[in-house]
Amino acid sequence: MSSVSDRLKMLAQKRGDIARIAQISGIAKQTVSHWINGRGEPQISNAAKLAAAAGVRLEWLATGVGPMRAGEGGEGADAGDAESVPAAVAPAPATDHRLMGRLIDGLMALYKEIGQRLPPCALGELAGQMHDDIVSATADPEERLSMVKLVVAQHRRQALQATVDTTAKRRA
Repeated sequence: MSSVSDRLKMLAQKRGDIARIAQISGIAKQTVSHWINGRGEPQISNAAKLAAAAGVRLEWLATGVGPMRAGEGGEGADAGDAESVPAAVAPAPATDHRLMGRLIDGLMALYKEIGQRLPPCALGELAGQMHDDIVSATADPEERLSMVKLVVAQHRRQALQATVDTTAKRRA
């Protein structure tokens, strides 16, 4: 999906209507309606409320990159019914500050290189998810650092594919 508006429209359809998604998120119906109709985009705090209410990943809602829900393998997976509750979040592993720094540096360089903007909150969330994945994969701090290039390269492919998909849809 090419825009936040498109993704919000899809969520509203799956959740019943605009009033339902507004009610669940605690955001005024008129405000959600403006975003759905493409008259502006939510700030990160409101996007986070919408994502939590709909049980979808904030990164997917904001950028269209990656799976719609945590633990799913592909973009556009089903958001579930209107009564679904997001899965409980496991406690985060201890933060490896060096690893976080390298991930943030790598992601900032990636988005600069491909000419896209990633809001700071989304950058932090993405780096945190990557951090947790790496930390759960290995306990060796040096091996963790060597995995940064791999996960950033994987994300580069996903971001570029999302860009190609968006460009192709615009041309069609």
